[in-house]
Amino acid sequence: MTIKVRKRNLMARIYIRRALKKIANELVNAAERGVGAGDEVLYRLPGVFSMSISYHDLGIRLIKEANAFRIMEKSEKSEESLSIKILDLAALTDLREHKATWQKLYAEGRLVFAGKVEYAAAIIRVIAAGDKVCLRGKKYRNLYGE
Repeated sequence: MTIKVRKRNLMARIYIRRALKKIANELVNAAERGVGAGDEVLYRLPGVFSMSISYHDLGIRLIKEANAFRIMEKSEKSEESLSIKILDLAALTDLREHKATWQKLYAEGRLVFAGKVEYAAAIIRVIAAGDKVCLRGKKYRNLYGE
């Protein structure tokens, strides 16, 4: 019976890692593809900026490079300016599948920011601008409204 628990735990960890990687890649793509999102990154965040997105003990780190982000390697070190903690698995899935906005999850208390409020607001604007560019019209309207 313990083997099944461990296997289920391993599968959950794999799902969580993939979901975090997809969310981080969408943030990277948002900053690259959206002109407004790139400007937010360039002008609203400090020159040396790194952040993490985590769920329990698993996380992924991003670093700012000019007007874009990139995923940090495990060997790289940088002090985190902003930490985003996703509190439940449903919230992680909602973000991954574009069923809820970051603002909504934050308002519901399913997402926590640790760092300066202006950095969190800039990240939310980057994500919204990136969604406008990356998502199809109907999916964007369903997510953000008219």
